[in-house]
Amino acid sequence: MNIKDLLTITLSLIALMISGVNFYITNFMINNEVIARISEISARGGNVQAQVVLVNRGNRQAVISKIRYETGASVNLQSGQNFFDPPAALDALPFVISPQEVRVIELHLPIQSLSESGVSYAGLRFITFNALGESFDVWSGMQIHARRHDGRLEEVKQVEGAKQYIPLMR
Repeated sequence: MNIKDLLTITLSLIALMISGVNFYITNFMINNEVIARISEISARGGNVQAQVVLVNRGNRQAVISKIRYETGASVNLQSGQNFFDPPAALDALPFVISPQEVRVIELHLPIQSLSESGVSYAGLRFITFNALGESFDVWSGMQIHARRHDGRLEEVKQVEGAKQYIPLMR
């Protein structure tokens, strides 16, 4: 066996190993990683508008089944109180987000769902499904801070120290 044959066999084995690893990653390794981030918050037309970026960093499709606001008078509000389904989200949901896809959606929160006067907070609840049919119910924590006076929004901003990225599934 000469050097040329040894080199040919070595390169063939390397190519076979790379193909095997690629086959494993593509067909057996499952990575379900979807994250959300509120990219912009504003007040328009009597609504709080939140622009939410959804990113599927995994290698399988995911279903975004429901997105809800939760509102309350405290930034320390725990999940499970004052649910509100944003009207704009109801038309778009549910939807499938493909692997490596980025999707931007806008959610509207009418000021009627905020407290009559003073400070209100809002967070988001995401209900998702992965390719294996597993369900995830994720509460973002309080993300939005709104101040209302005499029926008008005076200020809307992101809560100080709010999570930058919200992992929806892993």
